[in-house]
Amino acid sequence: GIEAQAARPPRSRPSGAFPALSFDAGLTSRLELRAMKRGADGGDGWGSARKHGKGSNAGVPKTRHVFKVLVPDALAANLLGSRGAIKDEIQNETNTKLVFSNRGDYFPKSSFRVLGIYADEPSCIVGAFGWLLPKIIDLGEEERKNPPKDGPELLGKEPGEYIFRFCVTKRMSSTIIGAGGSNIKQIRADTGAKVFIDNESQMDHQLCRVIGPPEQILPCLERVNDFVQEDCEEQDFQDYASLLNFNAADSGSWATPPSERGVLVPPPKKEDSGEEGGEVELGSVQEEVDSLADTLGAFPQGTAQLQYSVSCDLPAPQIASLLEQAGEYIKYVEDATSTSIDIESDEAEGLRMMTIVGQLLNVYTAHAMILMKLRVLEAKEIEEARRREVEQSEDPEVLKARIQELQEQLAKVTSQLQLQA
Repeated sequence: GIEAQAARPPRSRPSGAFPALSFDAGLTSRLELRAMKRGADGGDGWGSARKHGKGSNAGVPKTRHVFKVLVPDALAANLLGSRGAIKDEIQNETNTKLVFSNRGDYFPKSSFRVLGIYADEPSCIVGAFGWLLPKIIDLGEEERKNPPKDGPELLGKEPGEYIFRFCVTKRMSSTIIGAGGSNIKQIRADTGAKVFIDNESQMDHQLCRVIGPPEQILPCLERVNDFVQEDCEEQDFQDYASLLNFNAADSGSWATPPSERGVLVPPPKKEDSGEEGGEVELGSVQEEVDSLADTLGAFPQGTAQLQYSVSCDLPAPQIASLLEQAGEYIKYVEDATSTSIDIESDEAEGLRMMTIVGQLLNVYTAHAMILMKLRVLEAKEIEEARRREVEQSEDPEVLKARIQELQEQLAKVTSQLQLQA
């Protein structure tokens, strides 16, 4: 599924549960709403409260700023080897403290250790980026020469592209995205690098990737770091700073109770009437969002008014058909739902990415309208293909050709029978 990241307007901090919108791949969608547990020890509903005991990482540096990079074991070994000489050099040159998660303790559902960069100034963290990126590039070049069996981890799809991974809280990801997706779009426009925030969250953290050539990655990371450090005085930022060992912390204290983990609300499936569809209007998608609206009633006031960015991959041929046959329809959906819709021109493995930005219900409505329009166009194409097949079968010239072909076959058979006789 594809999960929306809330794009929080600057300084807007509603409390309470935080929803996550999830769409299945392909042309069906579902909505997953997760109610975040309100922290018992100072949590504000956006993040988890500070934890104590096992997994609390009580020994991390007490600095004003922190940024958590995700690194492969090979890079951790490089920095920690020779009694940590390289690590010490980076710390001394950048005025930072580098702290790794324990050996064998990885960011959930990944093979990357967490490296916390602690500093009293954001510029010091950026300086550490400048030391880490060349080492990631070196490892990427090793992958290029000796491709891993499971595929490269540090190389982008395009030549000269590399991948720099890090993790942020859901609140931070909403800041990076910005109201209406403004921040993340501006970052890409200014630096050229692509920023991707993974759909799934782990203990209120999300894995992020910056992809591009080195000269684009560094300025992009600097911009991202500025957004991450915006709320350094907040309690959830301190929780972010204190959590490095995710495996050790996964003892239940960070998990949301089963009763609060949310529900899946699949939109009702409509029976295929076989009739050719017309224009998809707002009213025709009402059933698609009724269950969503009911579920949102359980969330704190203001949650649905946050900005969300939803991305999903759709079949490239159908997107091309949509743009060719109903290009104005995209504009219609944007106007009708007060959303922004962007379809990337790049095609990867037969798919093109569509991103919708807007308020929660508006995004879901726009998504449903686009999918229904694609189904309408697909049905029209199937009907047109059938019509052409019927017309072709009734064409006199086609019938004459078939008769002639049958006559030739009959003549051959007759000749063979005469020879056998």
